[in-house]
Amino acid sequence: MSVGDDDVAAALSRVHRTEWGRVVGALVGVSAISISRKTLRQKHLRAWCSGGRATAYHPILVGG
Repeated sequence: MSVGDDDVAAALSRVHRTEWGRVVGALVGVSAISISRKTLRQKHLRAWCSGGRATAYHPILVGG
């Protein structure tokens, strides 16, 4: 049984798609993490600047 060019091309195509899927998935994951960190930072600053709950959020004021 011999392997035809079509079989090789199909296998390479599957590998290529899988690798690109991993790369895209990793990039999406990294951007999601960075967005969530940015959101947390903004919430932290907003709470700190509001004054009312400053000690609950700001580590310097808490002594941490």
